[in-house]
Amino acid sequence: MSLDRIADKTVRSLVRSIPGLEFTESQKDEVRRLVLESLANTVDESAAVYRDATVVCCGPEADLAHKINAEADRRTQLLISSLSYDR
Repeated sequence: MSLDRIADKTVRSLVRSIPGLEFTESQKDEVRRLVLESLANTVDESAAVYRDATVVCCGPEADLAHKINAEADRRTQLLISSLSYDR
């Protein structure tokens, strides 16, 4: 499921969960933007934890750790990009 679909589903759930409160399209868009931002930040933070673990694990092999981190960064951005667009 893409980040867009997750955000849309979250907004619909939020709107349904508050009976009697009407959201404007602008408010729905802002909530959707916040959900997308939060999801992307979560992926980035999770990847950072793994990158830090790689540096600790590969201590004496700092060059290898940096190469692994660069590849992890590339793949994280690729993941976020692919999740951000419905196909």
